[in-house]
Amino acid sequence: MRAVLEGLGGVSLGRVRRVALAAGIAASLGVAACSSTATPPDALSGEVVQAQLSQTFTLAPGQVARIGSGGPYLAFRRVSADSRCPMDVVCVWAGDGVVQIEAGLTQSNWTPGELHTDPQRPPVDVADYRVRLTDLQPYPRSSEQTQAGSYRATFEVTRK
Repeated sequence: MRAVLEGLGGVSLGRVRRVALAAGIAASLGVAACSSTATPPDALSGEVVQAQLSQTFTLAPGQVARIGSGGPYLAFRRVSADSRCPMDVVCVWAGDGVVQIEAGLTQSNWTPGELHTDPQRPPVDVADYRVRLTDLQPYPRSSEQTQAGSYRATFEVTRK
């Protein structure tokens, strides 16, 4: 092992172990998030949150928002993956949080979509509207597993 490390320009064994630990933790957090069995309620079984066009708003899994008086509905279904680098670990990759949504112009016509914390990933378009994920909390910690119901996603809906 030391010969391999020397071939890498003197990288310390401690640094390799820290990076490997961080990668293992990030992978296990992603698997834990993907294996969530929490199923949000039907889109319209709860109170509909009122939100405004071009302003951020936050939803819990299973919540639905209506954008303005004639805008689309947006349902935050669940976090399907969370491989973001824990805040208390140094990582070589920032990771990505993946949020499953449904959106529609009416209460009976829902279209599924997927939003990411990675800013390079595209937003979701619904008719003349664009949906973006602006934040996903809580941010992972290496010492804790995030429970599916504790996530809060912040969205912004704008006109295209």
